[in-house]
Amino acid sequence: MVADADFSDYLQARWPLLVAALEREGVASAEARLAVAEVLVANRRGWRRLVDEESVDVHVWRALRERTGLPDQPGSTPPVTTVGVDPTRPVDRPEPWLEQAEALRRSRRWRDVWRYLLGLVAAALVVAALVWWGSRPDVREETNPLPVPWYAGEELHLAEVVVELRDVDSFVAFGDGAAVRLEDGEVIEVDGGGDVSALADPPQDLLFPPSLPDYLPFGRYTYVVQGTVLPDGGRAFVLDSRRGDRNNSLQIPASSHRVLVLCEPDGSCREAEGGIPAEGFRLR
Repeated sequence: MVADADFSDYLQARWPLLVAALEREGVASAEARLAVAEVLVANRRGWRRLVDEESVDVHVWRALRERTGLPDQPGSTPPVTTVGVDPTRPVDRPEPWLEQAEALRRSRRWRDVWRYLLGLVAAALVVAALVWWGSRPDVREETNPLPVPWYAGEELHLAEVVVELRDVDSFVAFGDGAAVRLEDGEVIEVDGGGDVSALADPPQDLLFPPSLPDYLPFGRYTYVVQGTVLPDGGRAFVLDSRRGDRNNSLQIPASSHRVLVLCEPDGSCREAEGGIPAEGFRLR
C-alpha cells in the first residue's frame, strides 16, 4: 500500500534524525529510541491522512516533545543534520524498537480494556447497591410479645424487630429470624436484626408445610386456623369459635372470634394475653 511505503520511507529517513534530536535535548538514548518508535507506531494506521492533512515533521516532533516531557515549541521541526557530520546519530535499526513499542501498545490496550470492564462491574455493583438500598425493607425495634415470629399488616415480627415485608406467601422460624417465601416464589432470610438476604437452602418446613399440630382442649373454640411448633417444643395455635366441621366447609359466622393459644411442651395451654395482636395475624 502507498501509506505503508510512505511510512517505511519516513521511518528510514527520519529515525536517526529524530533520535539524535531528542538526545541533544537531554533525553536518554534508550528513552529517545522508544519514544520515537511509540510515536511512529501510534500514527502508522492514520499515516495517509496525516500526510495529506498536516506537516508530518511538525506533528511527529510535537508528539515526541510531549511524550518525553520537553517544552512545547509550536510549529517547530527537528533540526536537520547529516549522518556523516553528526556522530551522535544512532546506527542501530528501528525494527526492534518498533516491536517493543507495538508490545507496549498492546499491553496498554488490554490494560485499558480491563479497566473499562472493571469500571462496568463497579458501576453495576453501585447500581445494585442503590437498588437494594432503595428497596430494602424498613426495620424498627420492637419487642415481640410472643415467643414465635408472626406476620400481620405487611409486617414480620421477630424477637426484637419488626420488618416491613410485602407479598409474603409463607414463613417459618429460622435461626434468630425467619425464612420467608414471597408470592413470586423467591425465598429470603430475615435475620434477627432485620437484614434480608437470599436463601439458597431453605428449611423443609417452608417448602413443604407439615400438618397442623394436634390440639385437643377446644372448649368453645372449635377450629384450628393455624398452628406451629415453638423453639422450646411447645406449640402455638390460632383458634376460631366458628361452628361447623374442621375442614372449614362452612363460612365464618359474623360472631366468630379468634384467639391465640400457647401450649407448653407438657401439654398445658393458656390463652395469650391481649389475644390476637393484629388483624390478619399469621403464624406461618
